[in-house]
Amino acid sequence: MDNKHQEILDTLQAFSPGRISDAANLIRLLERRGIDQKDFLEAVRQKKEEQARAVDDSVSAQGQEGQGRPCRSRGKRTGQTPGCPECGVKLSLRSIPVKQGRQNRFGWQSHWICPKCLWEQYSTASVQEEYEKHVRKGEGV
Repeated sequence: MDNKHQEILDTLQAFSPGRISDAANLIRLLERRGIDQKDFLEAVRQKKEEQARAVDDSVSAQGQEGQGRPCRSRGKRTGQTPGCPECGVKLSLRSIPVKQGRQNRFGWQSHWICPKCLWEQYSTASVQEEYEKHVRKGEGV
């Protein structure tokens, strides 16, 4: 196996088989339609900007910019969600219902995601453990 092939395999280890399949299908579709990588990435950038503007407009309309959503832990309010390390908007924490196996090779149990810039971070800790970790750090959740 040559170095390039090994580098590709090493890169793909971070993704589930489903996401790899989606990426391969996308590459084939772009090639069939004659869309080059530069044009595709520009379209993705524009789409992200549109989504970020929509989130900004939604937050501004509600008059809650920078406040985040209150979270609950054990039935009582404990604070606010932590901010995104890239843009500062409050993060959403989602549970990953798929147990470790073919579709979840790394055993992820929770997923932090920024609704504005789409930054994301996966964790093997449960949603409850993530909440407790941030409360202990003093960030509130």
